[in-house]
Amino acid sequence: MRVSQRLAFYTLVGVLMLTGQVASSQTSTPFPHARTVEDGEVWMSWDNSRRTGYVEGYIAASAKAREGGCEDAFRICSEELRLRKSHDPIGECYNSGDRYGKAAFAYVGAITDFYQRYRDDRGIPLPQLMYFLSDSKNETLEEIHVWYLSVLARAKQK
Repeated sequence: MRVSQRLAFYTLVGVLMLTGQVASSQTSTPFPHARTVEDGEVWMSWDNSRRTGYVEGYIAASAKAREGGCEDAFRICSEELRLRKSHDPIGECYNSGDRYGKAAFAYVGAITDFYQRYRDDRGIPLPQLMYFLSDSKNETLEEIHVWYLSVLARAKQK
């Protein structure tokens, strides 16, 4: 199995594991798609191999989506972009967006530490945590926690 196929497989397995988890009670998370079990509870129930598979799949899928999006945008806008020879639009596109330059174990450790340290924040969806941990955001665990408190406060005001 090629590396890209293996990573796509890990992505699919991670998504299936997340969507396959069922709980008997509703949660009070402000995220509308988290209707049953909180992502943090699912994460904490996984062993390290599943966590690593999820992160590797997420990173691979993120890179593949950026690549495909940039290629599609370039095809759609290629005439206009050819007229602007002063910059490299395809390179700019590839270099934008979320990047994950650390090894998977670094993200696995950060997510696990976050959910252990902030038990009440387990309602934060895993993709949201990955976004905050990306190279472009590079938020600390404390900063993510403070952000979540602000989300909860806004949700209570509504």
